[in-house]
This record gives sequence, C-alpha cells and structure tokens, in this order.
Amino acid sequence: MRTPVIAIFLLFLSLSFAGCATHPSYGNFISDQDNLNEQTITRDSVEKISTLYPPAKTRFDLQQPTPDQFGTGFVRGLRDRGFSLLEYPEEKVRLEEIQSERYRRVHEHEIIPTQKAVIKKMPPAPEGTGLPLFYILDQLANADMYRVTIQIGEQSLTRAYSKEKSGRVIPAGYWVRKE
Repeated sequence: MRTPVIAIFLLFLSLSFAGCATHPSYGNFISDQDNLNEQTITRDSVEKISTLYPPAKTRFDLQQPTPDQFGTGFVRGLRDRGFSLLEYPEEKVRLEEIQSERYRRVHEHEIIPTQKAVIKKMPPAPEGTGLPLFYILDQLANADMYRVTIQIGEQSLTRAYSKEKSGRVIPAGYWVRKE
C-alpha cells in the first residue's frame, strides 16, 4: 500500500521538476499578423521601457531573433529612444555551427582548407554585458485580445490589448510589472 503512494508522489515530483527545466518560447505568436496593426503595441512598449530605464545609459541584449513586424519596430523604437541594443547574434549561431563542423572534421582527420579560412575570417560575436531582453506577443484564442510580455533581466512587463471593430488596437488594462 505504501509503495504505490511513494511511486505516485515521486512521479508527480519528477513531472513538476520537468516543467521547471523547460525554457519558455519567445517571439510573436499571433496567427494573423497581417490584420493586426502592431505599431500601437510597439510604441506603447517602447514608451513603458523608456519610463523605467534611462535611455543612453541602459544597454539591452536581445536574446531572440526579431524577424516579425513587432520585433523590427521594437528594435527600431528602442534605438530611436537612445538605448544601446545588442541584437540577437545570428553570426554567433553560424560561427557555432561552423566550429562544431570543424571539431567533427578535426577529430575525424578530414580538415578542409576552405573550412579553416571561413573560421578565421569570422570574428566571434561580442559577449553581452547589458540586460537580457525577450518579448512574447500572443493572442487569446478566438478573440481580438492580445498580450505583450517583455522580459528584462529577472522582471517582466505585461499588458493586454483589444482590437476594436474598426481595427484600431487599444490598451485593455494597465501595465503589470513583476519584479
């Protein structure tokens, strides 16, 4: 009788720790980005960060690629305000891929001269010394409600938005700051 209870407890405990070990996804998760004017959310997000952190004295290290409309506008808005911003290092990802290929070939004694030249030409990406910065932009299922969460270091800023019938996006509440 006691063994099944202990087994169930250990199973529950291991599943709860597995949830802690997984990393959340970051980025833009809005399915229909063409029908949403993200500029309002972008401007509002940059304005809020500007009130909490002094521009020209704060450096952010973006920890994700920003290929979407919100990400591109967010990066541009932060730079326009005077923030120093180290973007997601795509070159560092490519360098790591090349170095792992080089490592594999060195240990298999198949070094190709052109591969050595590529590695020497690419300098390593600069290591960040700023505050890590992530964002999540998502949508409530089957509704015109959106949420942006900006993670800066250990704290997060979150705000909800709604889309009016005219297509205009307006804040649906106050900013929530979790320290």
